[in-house]
Amino acid sequence: MPSVVTVGGTNVPLVVSKPNVTTGRTAKASHNRRKQEATFVCPVPGCGSTFTRSFNLKGHIRSHNEEKPFLCHWPGCNKGFARQHDCKRHEQLHTNYRPFTCEGCQKPFARMDALNRHLRSEGGAECQRTLEQKRNASPWCYVSQAQFEERFWSHSIQRPCAR
Repeated sequence: MPSVVTVGGTNVPLVVSKPNVTTGRTAKASHNRRKQEATFVCPVPGCGSTFTRSFNLKGHIRSHNEEKPFLCHWPGCNKGFARQHDCKRHEQLHTNYRPFTCEGCQKPFARMDALNRHLRSEGGAECQRTLEQKRNASPWCYVSQAQFEERFWSHSIQRPCAR
């Protein structure tokens, strides 16, 4: 196995301490999101992860090597990450920034995937039922701006909405 691989013209050390860093679920989600062919393949035997950009492969290889050069700047934390965007996402947790709110229980979440996981959970099932009841009671309460405008402009002034 080579100790250095070239990715996008850059030599990247390859010291594999973790041969498997990507779950099958993550690999499938990545594949389904792609709009272009993945031409960068992880050189670690048995890994098989593919990427559309060389910098994503570099970050992935850092995960195999357990390199974490991106450190959290929050005082006293110093948690390390292989990818800069993971570090930035982590740092937001310290600021209590939670822009995603469950409409059923009003619980705030830092990430959309955490809100979705909540909605799939046992506690979130109650929130889903609450939302369904609200939607059935008044279809105007939970429509997007585009849906509202479409409904609003589909009725003329001479023919007001029957709702």
